[in-house]
Amino acid sequence: MNKTINWIILQRAIVFFGLLFLFLLGITIFGSALNGLGVDLVQEYLKKVNSPLLGLFLGMLVTAVVQSSSLITSILVGLVSAGMSLEIAVPIVLGANVGTTITSTLVAFGHIANKKEFRRAVSAASAHAFFNILCVIIFFPLELLFGFLSNSARFIADFIPLNQIDKSIGILEISISPISNYVIKSLNNAYFSLVLGLVFLFLAVRLMLVFFRGTVLNKVTSASSLSFVLSDIKMILSGIGLTILVRSSSVTTSLLVPFVASKKIKLEKAFSFIMGANLGTTFTALLVGVCSNSSSAMVIALVHFLFNFFGVVLFFPNTMLRLIPIFLAKKIGEWSYHNRMIGVVYVGLTFFVIPLLLFLVFK
Repeated sequence: MNKTINWIILQRAIVFFGLLFLFLLGITIFGSALNGLGVDLVQEYLKKVNSPLLGLFLGMLVTAVVQSSSLITSILVGLVSAGMSLEIAVPIVLGANVGTTITSTLVAFGHIANKKEFRRAVSAASAHAFFNILCVIIFFPLELLFGFLSNSARFIADFIPLNQIDKSIGILEISISPISNYVIKSLNNAYFSLVLGLVFLFLAVRLMLVFFRGTVLNKVTSASSLSFVLSDIKMILSGIGLTILVRSSSVTTSLLVPFVASKKIKLEKAFSFIMGANLGTTFTALLVGVCSNSSSAMVIALVHFLFNFFGVVLFFPNTMLRLIPIFLAKKIGEWSYHNRMIGVVYVGLTFFVIPLLLFLVFK
């Protein structure tokens, strides 16, 4: 009997990690293909930014296109070293934090066939976006008026020795990236790679839901089956740790979406994980800064970290303030439940139309 139970558990573990691998492979291929299509164009546009407002909106737009705030931060390190002012670079970093949330929103569309799941998936994905948008609303004026983030980053950077450690390698670089790079190279077409990445991504999401419905996890509540859900502190630490391991908040928050969609994790608890993921994603930029000989690189990395750190400090202990992004996320989810095109419109307006229009207005 025990052998049978152990065999069933082993089978389910193999299936789960197989689906997880497919999910990560899809999201990595998709992101790499977008990077290949847009990185040169992004660099050219970023060089032409001449005001903080333009930087904010363009940061949102280009990050939504390439789906990597880490890539944008890396480009900015080079541009700042070449003469771009922090007054321009810092708003781009803030905008990039909003733009990177599009990845989890796209994953939510893998649930569009089921209205209830789609509502919860959209709520989970948009909670990440609303959190970063609210942080921008709070910290962008403080940066414009007082240089709050840049001055704090400069102050801290003076105490950090540079070029002291070797850059570490994340789990994705070891396990997933070689395979995704091989696939992209074999296809030799960025557009084909883009489509294949989306297919893998949505297929993994659908199969994960089938898997969840067929396991004993469905016979117990989320709180009792996933112990880390019981504590907001554990959730935020899980978000930090997992994101440091995979080196991408887009990946970890996207992975969270199917759990919320299938009611394994409540949105309120998932929000703590999202805040942790926001902190964890700054680890890569901090490593780049410490490993470099450039004080400018360190300052940009610290701006990225401080923006997310102060956001967590502000929202995490304040239950009432935390309810605002959760309320807005649930509203978007409810509207998407009644009309699934609302979700499509939300993505188009938030990540492309509004930033582009504002960019053109303030250009």
